[in-house]
Amino acid sequence: MEKNMHIIDRIIRGLLAVNIAGYFYFFKPELTYLNLLLIFIAILSFITSVLNFCPTYGILGLNQKSNKKKENN
Repeated sequence: MEKNMHIIDRIIRGLLAVNIAGYFYFFKPELTYLNLLLIFIAILSFITSVLNFCPTYGILGLNQKSNKKKENN
C-alpha cells in the first residue's frame, strides 16, 4: 500500500472527522439515515488520513503525494 495523499489532504480529512465527531458529541442528534451517513464519512475520513492512503485515489490512479526523487531525475 503506497502512500498517495498530500499532507494538506490529510489535514482536511482529519479536521472533517473531528468536526463531525464534535457535532455528535455536543449536540447528540437522533440517529437518522443522514446522521449515519455522516458517521460513516467521519470514520472513513479519519482512517484514510491516519493511513495516508486513499483507496479511491488508488483505483483512479491518482497520486497527490509529491515524490522529490522522481522530480529530480
